[in-house]
Amino acid sequence: MPAHDVLMQFCTQVRFLRDRYTENDVPASYDASSVISEAYHCDPGPSARTDMQILGDPCDAVVAILIRRAFHDYDCATLQRLSGGHSGAGVWLVDCTDSAVAGRRWRSVIKVQTASRSRLERGNARVIRERVESRLRATVVDERSVGGDCISLITYEYVSRSELLLAALPRERGAVIAALFTHTLCGLYAGAETQMRLLQRDFGPSTGNLDVLRWSDTLETAAAAACTAHSLGDAQHAAPLEYSVLQSTVGALPEVQVATAYVHGDLHCGSIFVGPASEAILIDYESVRAERPLVADAATLEISLVWPTVAGGRDRTLLVTRDWLCVAYQYPLRTRVPASTDDTEWVANAVCAIRKEMSALDGNPITYALAVAFNILRFASYEDNGTAADRALAYTLASRLITAARAASTWVREDTT
Repeated sequence: MPAHDVLMQFCTQVRFLRDRYTENDVPASYDASSVISEAYHCDPGPSARTDMQILGDPCDAVVAILIRRAFHDYDCATLQRLSGGHSGAGVWLVDCTDSAVAGRRWRSVIKVQTASRSRLERGNARVIRERVESRLRATVVDERSVGGDCISLITYEYVSRSELLLAALPRERGAVIAALFTHTLCGLYAGAETQMRLLQRDFGPSTGNLDVLRWSDTLETAAAAACTAHSLGDAQHAAPLEYSVLQSTVGALPEVQVATAYVHGDLHCGSIFVGPASEAILIDYESVRAERPLVADAATLEISLVWPTVAGGRDRTLLVTRDWLCVAYQYPLRTRVPASTDDTEWVANAVCAIRKEMSALDGNPITYALAVAFNILRFASYEDNGTAADRALAYTLASRLITAARAASTWVREDTT
């Protein structure tokens, strides 16, 4: 049977399964409904290669079809998952080889997400091309970017001899962080302007709701645990706010003076590679936005390093001690924080380097403290992040940062009447 007919038969079977089995028929431990729904809308296309061998990190049927289409001229693809955030997008490093031609190889980074997000990402790639040097960004390879009605695959060119940020940081110490902000991001940040903003809106959707903080049962559970277990902190710190009180406090935060420009928008440790000359190389452009607080990028990066929220390249275990976290996340956030252990000295070095670079871009200590606090709350709002005690500690530290920032004397207010 021709390859295309085989895949079309597969999709027909998937449609049958979707129609035959309701959600109640599927075991609770197996989320088949979402996979079946996505596969139903994924057109395999005439160029998909059915005999391709896919090795490495397991991927679902939808991702496999897209890979067979994007790299149809290779017969083997080895996958290494780099990240898989709560947004539903997944990022892999793909190494394709061809057994028929010795030495023929193609390495790239792929991102699988909804078709609408892929269209946005391609549009944002033009902004990146205009503002970031070519050697400091991964190019979107259009001819190997494919998609169906619902799901799409974006292919990024892989820079030879580069490695993930997490692999390079223990060796590079703070140098690569300095290169990231001084060189890689400087084009995006050029022409930054100071504005009066409500940061609780900037870190949420455009409607101004606080959905980004995910006021959910999980976060409320973390709040309750934090408020009843004072052993998470020490006597010199105030107790964490109750859940409803923190909601009210965040909602009532006044405007603050903040530096704004283009930002990457999702600058975590899975979206940065380090090249052979210690240059920081960007991928993943879906969240690039104009006139956003510069603190967003630095805060997202810091929290992804310290609080294990990014899958791929690490597990979800805290690398540092809780005592270190209590010291590192006091207001004002310091640019010099001692290491918790010799093995994690690189974490402290990276955090200090990020804060130093951020203070040069936005000197108001309140803006970065709030950005960090909101990102820590996001960590606490997902039950698959760390342990229950980790999430309770995260809630404690975030609420204390917000409380201290709210009481600080450096707020800059503007009369809006």
